[in-house]
Amino acid sequence: MQNKRSLSTVVTTLILIALVLVAVAIVWVVVNKIIKDEMSSIESCSKTLNKVTLNNLHTYYDPDSDKLQFSISIRDINVDKVLVTISGGGVKKSFTISNEISAINNLMNYPNGSLGIKLPEKNSNLTYVYDMIGFDGEPDSIQIAAIINGKQCGICDSLYKIDIGEINIEECISEPIETTCGTWVCGTKTNNCGEGVNCPPGCGSGESCVDGICVKGECIHNCSCASDICVGETCSDGCGGSCDGMLEPDCGIRVCGPAPNGCGGSDECGTCTEGICVDGICYILGPSDYDFSLVHDGLTRRYIVHVPNLYDKITKTPIVLAFHGGGGNANSSPEYFGLNNKSDEAGFIVVYPEGTGKEAFGKFFGTWNAGRCCGSALENNIDDVGFIDNMIKQLEKDFNIDAKRIFATGFSNGAQMSYRIACELSDKIAAIAPGGSMGTFEYCDLTRPVPIFAFGGTEDPCTPYGGGEICGGCAADFWNNIGVPVQYETYRCDGVEEHIDKWRNLNNCTEEQEIIYQENNTTCVSYTNCQDGAEIVLCICYGGGHVWPGKDEYSAESCKINPDGFICTAWKNAIGPLIPDFNVNDMIWEFFERHPMK
Repeated sequence: MQNKRSLSTVVTTLILIALVLVAVAIVWVVVNKIIKDEMSSIESCSKTLNKVTLNNLHTYYDPDSDKLQFSISIRDINVDKVLVTISGGGVKKSFTISNEISAINNLMNYPNGSLGIKLPEKNSNLTYVYDMIGFDGEPDSIQIAAIINGKQCGICDSLYKIDIGEINIEECISEPIETTCGTWVCGTKTNNCGEGVNCPPGCGSGESCVDGICVKGECIHNCSCASDICVGETCSDGCGGSCDGMLEPDCGIRVCGPAPNGCGGSDECGTCTEGICVDGICYILGPSDYDFSLVHDGLTRRYIVHVPNLYDKITKTPIVLAFHGGGGNANSSPEYFGLNNKSDEAGFIVVYPEGTGKEAFGKFFGTWNAGRCCGSALENNIDDVGFIDNMIKQLEKDFNIDAKRIFATGFSNGAQMSYRIACELSDKIAAIAPGGSMGTFEYCDLTRPVPIFAFGGTEDPCTPYGGGEICGGCAADFWNNIGVPVQYETYRCDGVEEHIDKWRNLNNCTEEQEIIYQENNTTCVSYTNCQDGAEIVLCICYGGGHVWPGKDEYSAESCKINPDGFICTAWKNAIGPLIPDFNVNDMIWEFFERHPMK
């Protein structure tokens, strides 16, 4: 009997050893693949050195026209795109040039000034001219980085000393041209409405603009005639009216209005030859996706902006700020929140600011200083509120923003940041929609009541529904569970209902509540009897975890690759169940539409 037990012990031990070896082998295969993929990317990027370059002989700045000319050369290598970054006067702007012809704001080809931008062919070069609008002074530097197979490489080339020179662009036709595309204004003939070549959507390419004005390939119209569009000294066909002779010749296009507004009667707008001057501000940027940065408190801060096709520069447009959670970044935010689709449908601009942090495993991990959380942003006392304040001011210069409809949403650490700016920027933020966390501030000094749409899951392991002294830590759980040792960082947090009661008091709401939504596992209650109509809504997702509602799959990349794998399972355990049957984006926008600033 003893021999049998000994044999059984040996067999069990051998089986355990075999299982351990199998597990080690699986981990090695995964790690080996990651290493090989990374090495392949490094190898591809290494080939760009001295093969994707800037030609310094054709790169200089013309202070008279405030334009920067630069030339990109590509030798015997295949490149998908090139990221161009221009810095000057504390401002940094980036854009990508691809192999497909596209229009890029403020960029034209040299020397003909055409707007159809693309990369040079292999073993050739092309020269471009960039209008330095929005920069304070001459450029300090220009950098380029190749993008190969979707992977952004390091900086391929850069110039930090840019010569002064004269830039001569071929003259365009100065008279408006009547075509099937309506009326277009001084630009490049073949890339605007004339002759129908490569017109961007909305003007040309088979689409008509007969009731508007085509400017730089964009159809501008407003046939409601609340404001007329003027070109030269006449208003556009379809609207009628007159400009009362208040147009300055060098101010481009403006909206009819009293003499102090627009370009006439004063120098408020200055030169605005490529944009539309509304109320003394020159708006140039149109519908697109932008990657912006600004310098605040000695740090370069980044934010991504999605401008929908419905944006027309003339109409004041609402914006929604979407704050990523702890460990997130601006790049992953559009997919995580899914707000771009709603933006395209409803017409608001969505902005994805990025916190501060560090890069690891090829990804940037950012956090926000929200009061008692989180990470290095809290440790270094980063002035995130000041950054958001300056970002809003810059957005108001770049786009025709409705100052009464600036909203904010966010998740987890981003929700905490939404609460904080509601407190400290209540004169600018009309309403907020935080999810997956409560505020972590100690004191809130409102200048006006701020409407709030809050939501979260009752089974959230990161921010317990009942609050407590130990909140956060779910990310550390994940990393430690997959064998990557990290330090736990926790904080004290209010319970959901406790925190909503605080805001009820701040907004002077009574205890009267009404159920406004009850479907599947989600119930939303509203407190409407509040000062100045500053409604508070709380949506409770019963059984839901630390996730953005409305998604039927987890956001982690490992879950997209192998939903039943070891890493994805650890992620699911760390953040809890999905909330697939509650379309929170629709509810958020409906709430924001009800609550412009009064």
